Amino acid sequence: MDVSTLPDGFVTVKSRRKQRNQQQLLHGSTSESANKTSSKFLRRAPSQISGLDSPEEFASNIHEIHSSILRARSRILQECGPLFLSQLVMAFQRSFETHLNLPRPEEVVCFALGRFSVPSDWGFSCRLQLILLQDLTACFRVPVLIFDPAFSNLEKNYLTSDYCGFSVIPTNEEAKRIATKPTLFYMIHADGFLYDNLITANRLTGNLGNVVLFGNNQKSPETASRTWPLPFLNIDTVPPQQTEFVHVEAELPVRDRTGLFSVALTADTVLQFFCSTKAPSD
Repeated sequence: MDVSTLPDGFVTVKSRRKQRNQQQLLHGSTSESANKTSSKFLRRAPSQISGLDSPEEFASNIHEIHSSILRARSRILQECGPLFLSQLVMAFQRSFETHLNLPRPEEVVCFALGRFSVPSDWGFSCRLQLILLQDLTACFRVPVLIFDPAFSNLEKNYLTSDYCGFSVIPTNEEAKRIATKPTLFYMIHADGFLYDNLITANRLTGNLGNVVLFGNNQKSPETASRTWPLPFLNIDTVPPQQTEFVHVEAELPVRDRTGLFSVALTADTVLQFFCSTKAPSD
C-alpha cells in the first residue's frame, strides 16, 4: 500500500495496483477545476475487484458512457440475478413506508457519486452505484439533483441527458443542503465531513426529520476508523427528553449471489432515518 498526502492536507491510502489508474483520473483526465476540488470528496476505494467491466480508454461521448453502463447492468443480471435490483428498490420502498409512512421521498439528492466513466476498478464501483440510483429514481419518479466536484463535463452531459434526466447542482454546497421536504440523500462512501455538514445544517434549521441518508453506518468500527466522530449521531447516551429525533438505521436485506455488488454497497452501507419523537400536535 502507498500513502500519499493531497494538496489540501487530506491523506489517502492507495494500493499500488490502482494507483496508476487513479493518477490518470486526478491528473490526466479531468478539468483543472475538478483537480483542485476533487480531494474534498475523498472516498474509500473497494479493496480488490477481479474481471471488472473496464473499457480500455476514457469515453469520448455520452453514448460510450451509456454502453459501459449497459455492460455493467448485464453483469448484474448475470451474476446477481434478474430480480436483484428490483428487490433492492422494493426494500427501499418498504423502509420509507415503515419509517416515514410514505411510499417514496419527494426528492433525491446525490453527493459524491464519483467518476463513473473512468476505466478503473473504482469507476466500475461508481457505475454500479449510478445504476441503483437510476432504478430508484425511475421507481420514485421524483426530481434528482446531483453533484461531485470531480465530474467531467462529459459526465455532467450524460447525467443531464435523456439517459438519466438528472439536474447537476451548479455549485459545491459541501452537502449543506436543507431538506425542506422528505429527501433521500444518496451518499454512498462519502467522507465523514459531508455527513456531518448535512446533519448539522438540517438539525439547526429543524429539518432533520426530512433527511433520509443512504450512506455509511457511522457507528461501525470500519467507518469510525476513517472519519471523525459525528456528535449529532451519538444519541444513544442522550436522555429521550433531551432529543427531538431518533436515529434509525434500516438494513436492506438483499444479497446478490456472487458478491459483485458488494464493491458498491459494503456491509456498513445502511439507510438512515431521523424520526421525530414529538407528537404531531407539538
